[in-house]
Parts: sequence; C-alpha cells; structure tokens
Amino acid sequence: MIERASGAWAAAQAPTLDDAVRLVGGEGRFTLRHRAVAPFEWSMTLERAGGSLAWALPAGVPWGEGEARPATAREASAVPDPVWDAGRYTLRLDPADPRARTLLLEGRRVAGRYALRHERGVQWSLRRLDPPTLRPMPERVLPMLAHAAPYPADEERWAFEVKWDGIRGVAHVKDGAVRVFSRTMADVTMQYPELASLGTLVRGRAILDGEIVAFDATGRPSFQRLQARLGVGSKSAVQEKSREVPVVYVAFDILYLDGRDLTGQPYEERRAILESLGLEGPHVRVSPAIVGDGRAILAQPGLEGVVAKRLGSPYEPGARSGAWRKIKLQRRQELVIGGYTQGRGVRQGRIGALLVGVFDVPQDEARQRGSPQRFLYAGSVGTGFTDAELARLREQLDPLRRDASPFEGPVDKKDVVFVEPRLVAEFEFTEWTEGGRLRHPSYKGLRIDKDARDVVREES
Repeated sequence: MIERASGAWAAAQAPTLDDAVRLVGGEGRFTLRHRAVAPFEWSMTLERAGGSLAWALPAGVPWGEGEARPATAREASAVPDPVWDAGRYTLRLDPADPRARTLLLEGRRVAGRYALRHERGVQWSLRRLDPPTLRPMPERVLPMLAHAAPYPADEERWAFEVKWDGIRGVAHVKDGAVRVFSRTMADVTMQYPELASLGTLVRGRAILDGEIVAFDATGRPSFQRLQARLGVGSKSAVQEKSREVPVVYVAFDILYLDGRDLTGQPYEERRAILESLGLEGPHVRVSPAIVGDGRAILAQPGLEGVVAKRLGSPYEPGARSGAWRKIKLQRRQELVIGGYTQGRGVRQGRIGALLVGVFDVPQDEARQRGSPQRFLYAGSVGTGFTDAELARLREQLDPLRRDASPFEGPVDKKDVVFVEPRLVAEFEFTEWTEGGRLRHPSYKGLRIDKDARDVVREES
C-alpha cells in the first residue's frame, strides 16, 4: 500500500489530459524520486515554466518494452523524497491514442520513450514504448565492495543479506557458456566446474555477482573447508576435489541482462530481476534478503555476519561504497604476510608463526598523494594451522624470500624469514591494540581473490 502524500489530488481535482498539456506539455525537466523508507514510494514530476505535475509510481518505472505500471496523480510532497534521477523531458501528442501523450525521458539512469495515459480520476498509466537501451555485454565488471561499519540505526532503510564465508565470484553467462572471475579479475572458471550449471539456468546473457561457498556437514558456510579448492592444478585434481568438497554459487546481485546495464537501477529493482530468473539447483542459489530486520540473520548460529545494503542504491563497480555495510559477528581482517619465524619443538623445520601487516592506504590513494604505500606491522599469528596448511604456506612463501624486512619500522620477533608482501590471508582476532597490533589472532585461510596492495586496516 502506497501512502498518499498530504494534499494529494482528490478525484474532483484530478488533472485531465488537457491539464497535462497546458501545464507541462512541450519540453521541461523531469525528476524521479525514491523514498528509502516504508512504503518505499516512487514519484515522477514534470516541470516547466508554465507549471508542474506529479505522479506517484507505486510499482516504480517500467523498464521492458510494452510494460505498463500504474501512476497516480498527486501534488508534490512538502518534504520531497531524495532525487534518484533527473533530466530533460519532451511531452508530445500520441497519434495512436487520443487519451495519451508520448513522454521522452533523457536522464542519466532512465532514458527512453513512454506513453503517459490518463485512465480516470487520479489514475494514469506509464508504459514503455521502446526497448531499453541495448549495451554490449562488458568483458569485465569489477565487483562492488562493502565498507566495515556498525549496524545501521535506520534499519528500515536497509536490506540485509547473509555475509557468506566464501570467495567472491562475478559470473558471466553468455548463451550457455559460463566464465567466473574473482575479486581481482582472475579467471577462476576452471577451478569450479560445478558452476557450469549456471549456463543451463540463465537463458541469454547475464552478469551475476555472488559468492562461491563450501558448506560443512551441518549446512553452514565454511571458509576453511573451501581452502581445499584453492590452488588445485590439474584438471583431474580439480574434478576430484569438486566431488570431495563441492561448492555452491550464491548469487546476490545482477549487473547485466540481455542488453541492459542494470548497475544504475536501484537495489530493489535488481533484486526483483535476480529473483525472477529462478536460479535454483544443486550448485546455484539466490541469497535471501530481509528488509529492516538484520538482527534476525545475526541471531542465526554459524554465520560470519550480515551485509546491509541501502534501499534505492545503485551498483557501483569497483567502489567500496557506504551503500553496502558489512557487519561481522566476529572480528575478521584480511592481512598480508610479510615473513615467518622458524618453528621450534613440535614445529621444528616448519613455520612457527606468520608475521603479518597492512598497508597504510590503498594503492590508488597512495598514487594520489604522490608517495609510496607504507607496510605496517600488525603482529604475529601462530594458531589456527593444520600441519598440511603449514606445509602449503611454506611452499608458497619460500619463493618470495627477501633479505630485508618489508615492514615500516622494527618487528618484535627473532629468527625471521622475510618475504615479499604479496600473499593475503584472513584472520580472526579479538581487537586491535593501541599500538596497531592484533590481539589473539587466529589463521582462517588464504585469500586468492584480493590484491595485497589494497589490504588496509578495517575499522568497524
């Protein structure tokens, strides 16, 4: 139910088609607004020197050719909702329908021809007359990133999704063929043959954003279990691991569909399109979302946390946007390995502890300020390893050995083997100390989907 604004048109006052022609016919400026709180109303205003008219759009703007959605005439609200798009419009006679006018919208997000038709009273309709602007399917789309932040006080303005404990994957589906790219745009398609089933579920061409997840025996996502799928070389080994540790692609966004760039559409529109695709199979599912009640997800056992996504927000490729917030139940942080100590006792001949750090700023910010990044020491980590993982880490770190420390300033360990700061891993810990060290850190696993130069301290 869409709540009508104060001073809305009564039936006797409803604007006629002649009113529309007299007040806003010809050319002027249009504004699309979106209310980010329940009942999430959309509205459109046409305005020129002679006057203005406004309509509530209970179901939003029609996107597909021939699609019609209701429009209810109303007065502009005294407290207008946030502007979602704006631009130039042209309102002309519709030669095919004497009760309608052709409306051309030329905005940043909405562009196309519509029929604005007066039905009766305050009721109008808005119908798309032409196909959406067709765009070629991009070769790469950088995934949008979430910002570590506390739980939002205005939760009714947000949708909440599970923070899946997996590897980010942007899936390109093109006429049955599937390619999957990691967060760093590495092609990981061959590592996860199960995801080929996306090609049978998605008809046409689409780009999806989601997470590659391994589940444990209780059905909970397990990042440690997923480690068995990383760095597997031969095709036969990949096939064997896919049977031992199968993965599921959990889709949570759609960026492109059959010629339509969807990144500029609001979160709710993208979710509706994603859910309409029917992506359900042994290795594919859609991440559930709840509007306004993220604590219901946080209360579920075995989850890392939630991601809050602001209603009405577009998809911002490559950006770490405030429109997406990651809220963790346990403090976790990606860190870069800068060295290790030699093991003693039961770890004789193996790694004793990892020396880890973060960069002071991301590499783009360092370029802007005109000085190199500084690699800051964050402490050592000696727990959370299996014997097999220690051997795997040693195998990957030894080719990266270097003579001098990569850290800015001294470290508090002896017998250290320093390495180039390229390998990224995830760690769980209780807090940061005032000196910038991790307290009670524990190793969780390697991350192959993160550029080490973008690892900075996350503040929650």
